[in-house]
Amino acid sequence: MHYVLSTVSRNINSNKRSQARLVCSCARVCLLDGHYEEAERLLLQGIWVGQREFEKEHRDFLSITAELALAYSHQGRWREAEDLETQVLHKRKILLGETHPETLTSMNNIAIACQKQGRWEKAEQLGTHAMSAMETTLGVRDVDTLTCMANLGWIYGKLERWSEAEHLQRECLRLRRLILGDEHPHTMACIDLLAFTLKSQGPHEEALALMQR
Repeated sequence: MHYVLSTVSRNINSNKRSQARLVCSCARVCLLDGHYEEAERLLLQGIWVGQREFEKEHRDFLSITAELALAYSHQGRWREAEDLETQVLHKRKILLGETHPETLTSMNNIAIACQKQGRWEKAEQLGTHAMSAMETTLGVRDVDTLTCMANLGWIYGKLERWSEAEHLQRECLRLRRLILGDEHPHTMACIDLLAFTLKSQGPHEEALALMQR
């Protein structure tokens, strides 16, 4: 990775469009490895190049900007992440359409940013719209749809809409068990979330059984 990053730095002025894409790819690896500040540095560099090589509505430029918003999110900089992702969402709606998977991903990311800032009503509004559109466009078993479903279930819980939260979390758990298996981390997260929701409604034998699994 260090070799690749140094190569990017040395060659950033040649074949700039390819280099901007390479910067974005390297930044994704940094994000996966937990090197969030390094990812941010690379993405800012990619945006600097992209502003000169792409139209700001260009799909590649929007991808770089969305990755920078993700880097901010991983650092807990939720307001900055929300502001950037909102820009991306607006432009993706125009460029790709309101039901394109990338547009819906941006919408769900904004919902998460709002959720992290305690703005539950806006998070619920965005999350509901994103999940409904994802179910129609991608299908209920798609991994992004299930991620959106899990997030919305958590939001319902924070709003103390326990019946809706429980219903959504049970459906998400059922589908993740079917698709991913009982031991997958995403399935386990669903189990924990459902147990919390059940426990929050009072003493519950199923909640205890889930927590003791």
